Amino acid sequence: MRTFIGTILVTLFAAGGVTSAAADAARFSISPRSVLTLEGSSNVARWRCTGTTLDGEATVAAPLAKINEVIDRIEDGDIGVWMSNPAEGRFPAPRFELVVPVASLRCSGGRPMERDLNHALRAQQYPRIEFQLDGVRDAIEHDIDQHLYRTSVGGHLVLAGTTRDIVVRVTAERLSRRQFRIHAELPVRMTQFRIEPPRALFGMIQAHDELVVTFDLILEVLA
Repeated sequence: MRTFIGTILVTLFAAGGVTSAAADAARFSISPRSVLTLEGSSNVARWRCTGTTLDGEATVAAPLAKINEVIDRIEDGDIGVWMSNPAEGRFPAPRFELVVPVASLRCSGGRPMERDLNHALRAQQYPRIEFQLDGVRDAIEHDIDQHLYRTSVGGHLVLAGTTRDIVVRVTAERLSRRQFRIHAELPVRMTQFRIEPPRALFGMIQAHDELVVTFDLILEVLA
């Protein structure tokens, strides 16, 4: 069963509402279990490159206890308190930045493919893949059965030195009271970022333009 969370039910990715002193803000780091994946295909086979050396931080201008209280109420259906004061169930949109060193990506084709990818992404000149969140775009959909939250967020993705504004569907899940999971898949074209699809064996192997960037992030509360 699914319900849509409108102006009353708002969780970690919500916009507007309560402000909080910086000292009360919840700050999250990216767990080493997090993964960024680039997947594509060529005229020969599919390929995948993954990165687990991810750096970044998320900040929500609300105490962790407040975040968990709101989620608890949503999970329990106990939202009556917000009917007269909806602001009690809202948080400002989080700040979030992610950085992935291109050199850390490991590809299914081994070192030759990693070398081709580094060349295609011009890693010597632009050594990082970057993403910065700039806001929530849709209402938040709550999957009651799976305890998941889905919405669309906007942000800026930087590949090979080119920045593009993007909108991507994300799924959020509370793993524990101090740990959250964020999952998103973003189809892009390499040429959108001025990337020439890699070639190998004198052009006999040609990567297709289409690419899927997948974020599977575990956010942990900073001590």
